[in-house]
Amino acid sequence: RDKGCNAVRFGSPAVTQRDYRLCEELGMYVVAQLPIDTSRSGDSRLVGGNESNNPEWTAAFIERADATWRTTSGFACVVGYSLAGDSANGICLYESYLHLKSLEHKRPIIYPAAAGEWNNDGDF
Repeated sequence: RDKGCNAVRFGSPAVTQRDYRLCEELGMYVVAQLPIDTSRSGDSRLVGGNESNNPEWTAAFIERADATWRTTSGFACVVGYSLAGDSANGICLYESYLHLKSLEHKRPIIYPAAAGEWNNDGDF
């Protein structure tokens, strides 16, 4: 904050409730990122080419989206959600986006790597 930043994006699953409370105390804005990063699988968008586009992983992605929202939605410092870190887009992220939209009615859900696809509320 001393360097002029007033926003952070948390992507690690190790972010604690204490971290969010500290952001609230400091007046920091937070974009809570789902703990999803499938970059080790490459960037293939073929069905099954990456976990993000493998229907067998859909429930696991939705569970992460649900858990992230449930543990962060009560914090005023959270101004939005990011679907994933570095992952190819696909059915699992589409379904995660739809699930988050069913829970979250005010804050944007972003995924800059969506490359113009519909599962991104805006470019930030």
